[in-house]
Amino acid sequence: MLALSDKALSLAPGMAETHACRGMALHVAGRAEEAAATLERAVTLDPLLFGAHLVYALNCRDRGDFGKAATLFERAAELRSDDFAALTLLANVYELQGQLELSRQTAGRALVRIESTLERNPDAPEVLGFGAATLVYLSKNARAVEWAERAIALEPGNYAVRYNVACAYAVAGSADKALEQLGYIVSQVPRARRWLLKSSKNDPQLNSLRGNAAFEALMERIAADNCS
Repeated sequence: MLALSDKALSLAPGMAETHACRGMALHVAGRAEEAAATLERAVTLDPLLFGAHLVYALNCRDRGDFGKAATLFERAAELRSDDFAALTLLANVYELQGQLELSRQTAGRALVRIESTLERNPDAPEVLGFGAATLVYLSKNARAVEWAERAIALEPGNYAVRYNVACAYAVAGSADKALEQLGYIVSQVPRARRWLLKSSKNDPQLNSLRGNAAFEALMERIAADNCS
């Protein structure tokens, strides 16, 4: 992915899209600071480029720059009025900042978009997974569990779905089920381990698992794999 993005950037150094692709590749590779600089260039070149804003926001969140992440997620949500992911992730960042009421309000905004999407495609597993992780912000735990179970049944091999479902279960108080989803990612989708380690580091929806021996062992296992 990095080699392809390098080639694209060399062919079109003035295009925001090539900088965005390069930034995404760097982010996935764990080269966070380089990714941030490249993504900053992308959003400067094209302030209307949704994907660049979304990935840059994720990069900022993972680096602990929550204020910048919030600004970028909000902008991404403005750029694409039917997107729900940016708003759910924004709710996540507001929780990290301790702005719990604003987090809840933002989750409500996200849920409106999620429900609209599900009206058109009720069996979209990734939407249901995001929906489950959004509903728990609003204390709609029973509905969240229902959506989580549907999402897994529809696409059991999707690690992003598994992660969002794990978050929903963790907030809803079902630690064993949350750990089951995370364990599936580690054992069945090895390529997602680095992503899981990075995503789980700051995610407040997993806070109920921190200190849990099984969760800590799982995270230590991934960290050791990445260092080896």
